[in-house]
Amino acid sequence: GAVCLRLFFLLLYIVTLGTMAFCVVSNPGLLQREDHRKAYARLQSGDGAEANLEDPPLPKRAHKAWLYQLPVRRYDHFCRWLTNCIGLLNHREFISMVGGLVAIGACGCLVDVTLLGVAIRGKRWVIAFFLFLHIVYSVILCSLAGPILRLHIGFVSRNELANEWKRNDFYVITSTKTGKTIPVNELSDDEFNERFDAFEYDSRKNPFDRGTFNNCWTFWCTPRWTPEQLGEF
Repeated sequence: GAVCLRLFFLLLYIVTLGTMAFCVVSNPGLLQREDHRKAYARLQSGDGAEANLEDPPLPKRAHKAWLYQLPVRRYDHFCRWLTNCIGLLNHREFISMVGGLVAIGACGCLVDVTLLGVAIRGKRWVIAFFLFLHIVYSVILCSLAGPILRLHIGFVSRNELANEWKRNDFYVITSTKTGKTIPVNELSDDEFNERFDAFEYDSRKNPFDRGTFNNCWTFWCTPRWTPEQLGEF
């Protein structure tokens, strides 16, 4: 049992730290100009013929972030923890990393509580003290990473990007003046701040939302590494 537990935590740390390192150093999905032209030409011609397009339009969901000269395909957000953008090519790894952090905190806390009881019954106070410190660490880790994971699980289930959520692209509210449903971005600044907690997600405004199952399948199973992938999903 102890060996299996050690192997479980070893694997959990390897996956979590590995995905964390990948997110730090990886290309988030920069839109190379030549690949962009070729992909857009295929979309226009339908048969792979080259098109003379000097400046094709930016793909849907792409964004020009301050960190890079080139736009990031399927841009989600800039992570201050990792000092890198999260986009097409490292988004799944980011979700895996955050899930791993929560799992490390939650599983570590459960194991520590069990061992703490054993240490206290055996009057091993030094061990109990360090186990208590590790419980505090685990609780802090869960309290920091847990809300982020919950937020991004919601994004994945709706096929919504954090950048779109930040802009309130798909959120509506009932107008106090007309009684009609309006986009929240049409509110005045004062009313926007006052009614922020009443904003509602409207799936009809999100052309990428095809239901929870399809959204999760699209996120985890859509090929991302082909040069012609523009991230428009």
